[in-house]
Amino acid sequence: MEELVKLTIAVSIPVWGALAIIGAFAAYFAGVAGVGIIFILVIVVSAFWSRTLQGFAETVHRKPDQTPPVGPHESRLRDIEAKLDEISRNMKE
Repeated sequence: MEELVKLTIAVSIPVWGALAIIGAFAAYFAGVAGVGIIFILVIVVSAFWSRTLQGFAETVHRKPDQTPPVGPHESRLRDIEAKLDEISRNMKE
């Protein structure tokens, strides 16, 4: 996970710098309301960025013999596909 921390810091510095510049312009042109909106956007972007980097790190550090993590909807989809395959085999017999 040290690589993830280094990657996060390396990429976050330009992102935070850009957001600070945008925040300064928003504060100048829109007043205090613009700063509040930018603050909310920074929180949303940070949460999204954190999840993206976490998924990237899991993909990169996964061993070749491991299957990718599966969400509940994908598991359900595989169950449905297996059931449809079984029904199709039964119809062919």
